[in-house]
Amino acid sequence: MENLLLVIWFFIVGSVIGSFLNVCIFRIPEGKSVIFPVYSFCPKCEKKILWRDNIPLLSFFLLRGKCRFCREKISARYPLVEFLSGAVTAVNFYIFGYSFYFLHITIFFYFLILLSFIDIEKGTLPIRISIIGVVWGILSGVFGRILSTYEILLGGILGGVIIIAVGLFGKLVFRKESMGGGDVLLAMMIGFFLGYKDVFISIWLAFLISFIFIIGYIIKTRKLRGRIKFGPFLSLGAFVCVFFGERLLSWYFRLL
Repeated sequence: MENLLLVIWFFIVGSVIGSFLNVCIFRIPEGKSVIFPVYSFCPKCEKKILWRDNIPLLSFFLLRGKCRFCREKISARYPLVEFLSGAVTAVNFYIFGYSFYFLHITIFFYFLILLSFIDIEKGTLPIRISIIGVVWGILSGVFGRILSTYEILLGGILGGVIIIAVGLFGKLVFRKESMGGGDVLLAMMIGFFLGYKDVFISIWLAFLISFIFIIGYIIKTRKLRGRIKFGPFLSLGAFVCVFFGERLLSWYFRLL
């Protein structure tokens, strides 16, 4: 019973952090401060959001997904980010308990959520966020003794090299840019957080999931337009790897 209450508590804490991530997702690409103004406001009418309309998850449904003042629809991204942040926090606590690894991997997931939704909405991966993530991943991994310094540094380098190589190959074949600097930094961040073994699995999963998505999209729409945003697939690959990486690696080596 006590563990269940703690899991619920960490879900609530995570959803509150998700609310702040929503602020970052909206403001950072616009070049706005994530601190000032300290209150949230409607993007349409710019009126201050009342505290009772700013309760994670609950307020969205009580307001029926619309601003109290101008009745503009609130993006479903807001409750989705809050739910995902709450869920990963609760699940990580349930699996890893009170440990530094819980803090390490949960903050990593927050970075992935933040970058993925910015990429989905704006088609960009802000370099400064990835750099902060890279620094945190190295410091957290080294001082928290998550992995050896060798594994951490090799992971970051390997992640960047793989994406650069894929980008060069894509440019050679398709005659256009296929991977950006944001993708490279995100892959490096994943490597610094997870190490060289898991970054390889994460990127492999990202390509596999993106391939399945593209095939499904083509079958459904009979066409493929625009640039594929690879950041969310890298993040999804890392999510899967954290929970199933060792099993996937064992399965892979059994096939060899």
